[in-house]
Amino acid sequence: MNDIADGILGIVDLRKSLKEMHPPLQFVISIYDPAMMLRNSAMVRQEVVARIIAVIKEVDGVEMNVTAGSKERLYNFVKSLRNEMIRKSYDKRIFLALPSKPEDLAKQFDIKELVK
Repeated sequence: MNDIADGILGIVDLRKSLKEMHPPLQFVISIYDPAMMLRNSAMVRQEVVARIIAVIKEVDGVEMNVTAGSKERLYNFVKSLRNEMIRKSYDKRIFLALPSKPEDLAKQFDIKELVK
């Protein structure tokens, strides 16, 4: 947990210095899961939500380039993150990177549910 605390301090300092140079700048963290760990493990998804929540109050949002193995799992993952942000009164943005192939988009993302 010390690594997270040290990382948060670095993020706070970086965000502060960048916002001083250009106040409208939006500072987000990016989550990328090339090994597709979120696809197979509910515990990993819960841990990712907890770690994002630990740092998100210091940034303007989170960008995620992830899949979770099914539309339902991805929706539940994003919903868990959003619910935790609401619970903690964090008014932050969630960005999702979408696949460029229409067939991948149709298989992996339920856009109507995700935008609610």
